[in-house]
Amino acid sequence: MGDTMDRATADAEFDNQIKRYQNFQNLVTVPLSESQKAALTSFEYNLGGGIWEKDAMPIITAINNGDLNKAGQLMQQYNKAGGKFVQGLANRRAEEAQLLQQGATPTQSAASVQVEPAQYPSYVKYIESGVLPAGMKE
Repeated sequence: MGDTMDRATADAEFDNQIKRYQNFQNLVTVPLSESQKAALTSFEYNLGGGIWEKDAMPIITAINNGDLNKAGQLMQQYNKAGGKFVQGLANRRAEEAQLLQQGATPTQSAASVQVEPAQYPSYVKYIESGVLPAGMKE
């Protein structure tokens, strides 16, 4: 089932691990809500830390231009593995796009947006269990 640890240790490990997948924060020039950060972190985690340097920069450009709908549409194009459509990836991208689009607009303060834990995708909620998935272990 994986390694177990207490909540405080799991939170610290999660914070340490997740920083590797938040390179978007160096590129986005507008304020982001917590749900928007969660969406972009999930996207980057799934596609790899170098995704922005490869071909996903138009997503960042759309966000910086205040066009969250376009950014969400662009995110949803990443629904293939090995060149083939994968429904699970399409579902994940749809959740990420929804999180990105439902957050604060670029002109809103992120502090003004209340995000309930239920709004986060199920694959982010694992931290509540205190069990890290194998992919989060070094």
